Amino acid sequence: MNLVAVLGGARSGKSRYALQRASDAGDRVTYLATARRGDAELDERIARHVSERPAAWRTREVTSDLREAIAEEDADRTLLVDSLGLWVATLLEGSSELDAAWRGVEEALRGRGAPVIVVSEDAGSGLVPESPLGRRFRDELGFMNQRLVAAADEAVLMVAGVPLKLR
Repeated sequence: MNLVAVLGGARSGKSRYALQRASDAGDRVTYLATARRGDAELDERIARHVSERPAAWRTREVTSDLREAIAEEDADRTLLVDSLGLWVATLLEGSSELDAAWRGVEEALRGRGAPVIVVSEDAGSGLVPESPLGRRFRDELGFMNQRLVAAADEAVLMVAGVPLKLR
């Protein structure tokens, strides 16, 4: 497995970088989208993301079961997960057990031949959220990012459009 973690703050260029990395696989890419439609501003972002990726790529919308989505894709297809933060938010809203969910994702990643690129927000570098739920999200995503990077073969931090290799 070749697991690549791409972390960064808002508008850091993390999704653009991940798209460039995934494009090395040509048309054998599945984009696992974790955003949920229904919010006008987010819907606009989703539409922009769709327009930026090749039409030949397969897109699969994922809510809470990222493990299942990964496991159902051919092991020789490159996967681009965008983003871990939105997946964590969905799990928190559903009161899911985050540790068990991540263990399932790690299990699904084993044995994959093609790269898996996971985009995640670095929420801990921003403002301290005002609400308890916001602080819990920031903390849980920080822990999830630590797990992601620990499992990754490569980790990149995006800052102002510049990739900084962490590993």
